[in-house]
Amino acid sequence: MASSVLRVMAAITTALTLTIFAPAPAYADDPAVISGVVYSGVPGATVTDGCVTVFQAEAPIEVATDCLDSDQHFRIPVEPGRYKVRVQATGFPEQWYSGKSTFERATPLEITTYGSVIYVRLSGGFADIVGRVVRSDGTPVQYGDVTAYDVAGDFYLTDGLDLNGEYELKDLPVGRYQVSIYANSYGRQWAFGTQDREQAAVFDLSNGEVRVVNDTLLPTGTVEVTMVDAESEDPIRYGCVRLTNPTNVEETCESVGRTFVLDDVPPGDYEVQAGPEGTHWPDTTSLTVEPGQTHRLTIPVERATAFVTTVEEAATGLPAAGVCVQFAEPNLSPAWFFEGCSREDGRLVIGPLEGRVHTQLFALHPQNRYGAQWVGANGGTGDQREAVFFTAENDTATTIPPLKVDPPGSITGVVRDKATGNPMSQVCAFPFALSSTTALDRQSGSHCSDSTGRFTINGLGPYDWPVLHIAVFRTQYAWLWSGGASDRFAARYVPVQAGQSTEANIEMVEGGRISGRGLTSAGQPATSHSIVAHNARTGDLATLWTNGSAWNDGRYELRGLATQDVTLEYFISGRTCWYDRALSRHEATPVHVEAGATTTGIDLVNCSD
Repeated sequence: MASSVLRVMAAITTALTLTIFAPAPAYADDPAVISGVVYSGVPGATVTDGCVTVFQAEAPIEVATDCLDSDQHFRIPVEPGRYKVRVQATGFPEQWYSGKSTFERATPLEITTYGSVIYVRLSGGFADIVGRVVRSDGTPVQYGDVTAYDVAGDFYLTDGLDLNGEYELKDLPVGRYQVSIYANSYGRQWAFGTQDREQAAVFDLSNGEVRVVNDTLLPTGTVEVTMVDAESEDPIRYGCVRLTNPTNVEETCESVGRTFVLDDVPPGDYEVQAGPEGTHWPDTTSLTVEPGQTHRLTIPVERATAFVTTVEEAATGLPAAGVCVQFAEPNLSPAWFFEGCSREDGRLVIGPLEGRVHTQLFALHPQNRYGAQWVGANGGTGDQREAVFFTAENDTATTIPPLKVDPPGSITGVVRDKATGNPMSQVCAFPFALSSTTALDRQSGSHCSDSTGRFTINGLGPYDWPVLHIAVFRTQYAWLWSGGASDRFAARYVPVQAGQSTEANIEMVEGGRISGRGLTSAGQPATSHSIVAHNARTGDLATLWTNGSAWNDGRYELRGLATQDVTLEYFISGRTCWYDRALSRHEATPVHVEAGATTTGIDLVNCSD
């Protein structure tokens, strides 16, 4: 029995408390029995005798008592119910479950017919720490907590601050403590008024003591940041400055006299992130904010490639805020991340960018206040072929003409299976070509058809738009453009009216297939390869990527193709190639495919040799 008790005692890690484990057959063989072990938690002290008493939980009415045997065990039969437990032993103050000094503070036990086992580690006494935390102006700190840490590192107790900034840490085992205050964004400090625990006060608590520990948060500091061009040293007016550390984030995007001012910054170590508008690259530095001090920083930032413009309402000429611009390579869709969004005054900076940039622009408002558009020479357009190309030279902020936006409209319709006439769900509609399969992440929302086959594309500018339909989860269906066309140039462009919805239904057909093998230059099956088809005329993606593997003799099959000529792009042996062993799309040999049929024998050979 003694060795069993020692193993149990060795497993106890919560210092100076009473811990309950239930049920435990080793000590609770009979129903409704409270049993356990009492031992000393005071170095050098031993438990030589003692008694355990059970009381009713609702009132200090004694129910039963058992004194310890030679192994410091006790066993008290009780009726199922709620109880509080007191322990008295020679040389130790009276204490209650779990680690409490009085009946009122004691934690009640819920006893069932299975009983419970408790292990009592007696402490040398209890003390309280109470107090109030205020800011430097005397107002209470209402959100945060105060923690007392045992200097030995074995025990701590935390209480939250109330609306008056007060806290109570009750029934701390006697010992030596330090008190920390964590006030949310203000971070952590130690009583009295220090951020360094080594400089914190140590409170030696005796039994029955109530120690008052009040403290005042350290005064905040001010940080003033000026961002300047690294070459000209001219100040940069627009941008944001952020201060971060593990407990706090401070940010401003407003400059005062070209200086970004952050007031009321809690003391501590910060990373300072200087984020100029997209004409320059961001940079970081470090700073220790001292209590009550003003810190002035000048941060040089390097020039970047960027486009600078304004966004205006086409009808009124007023600034249009919140319009975001994405890039597109020729014949490719817009990226799925915003390059820049217009400010309240309409100013728009697209950057920072690296190197020379030559691209078309796609503009949209995330909340559809304005209609999406390709940026044309004289306003918006829904046809990418009419979009203007803009060029920004390396490390230069290039000013382009204002972007003019219009009110939005929408396109709606019903998707059906042409063979059966049944409505089709989960067919997603896109008003432009896709540049990669990542665009299919947007396969939810009203632009994908519901159970009735209905789809709606919202937020389109009042222009003529092509619409691409993809049955994302059913690759047997061909990708079709509005009007049933196989490519974007042949699509029936759908006219959108501001404030109205234009109907454009579609009938999906079985797609064609292309099959073959991926081969090394020696004619052996390639270990792995991935393939995709582009429309030979437009360069747009014509279906999803697919993969081949030597596990199936290098074979692949592309599905979901409409009737068209395609060029095949494939990644094999670490290199991108085009059919037939070409190095670019323009040199590739076109492959004809028919909807509902399979074109076979199209082997894709490594072009590296």
